Amino acid sequence: MKNLFLSISLLFILFSCSSGPKTPGAGIQFFTGNFDAAVTEAAKQNKPVFIYGHTSWCGFCKKMNRTTFLEKEVDDYMNKTFINLSYDLEKGEGIYIAGKYSLKSFPAYVILDASGELVGISGGYMDTSKFLAWIKGQTNS
Repeated sequence: MKNLFLSISLLFILFSCSSGPKTPGAGIQFFTGNFDAAVTEAAKQNKPVFIYGHTSWCGFCKKMNRTTFLEKEVDDYMNKTFINLSYDLEKGEGIYIAGKYSLKSFPAYVILDASGELVGISGGYMDTSKFLAWIKGQTNS
């Protein structure tokens, strides 16, 4: 009986401490079409493109998803300003994106202007203030 109680208690603690899996940029609205369609949409809306490159195993990518990309200030700015794309850089079209922009470390961030021309690339974990400072510096906002 004691072991059953201990097992149930441990399970409760594990599940209550975990809020479940997070979607990259849970509050960021990511474009669901392919890269070419996103660039076309960016030109139509006269918005730059933001590409978030990640992998399934990247610790700093997971940290960005749990922290910076869940901040309302970040989500509001990204949704208002950009056509946002998210790619696992080791799968599908993400492999093409990683090669096209020589992305070799994760997380990676790429900014394109409304015509699809490269504006800036950065990477690594950034807290909210550092990320917003970098992203706003790329868009002059």
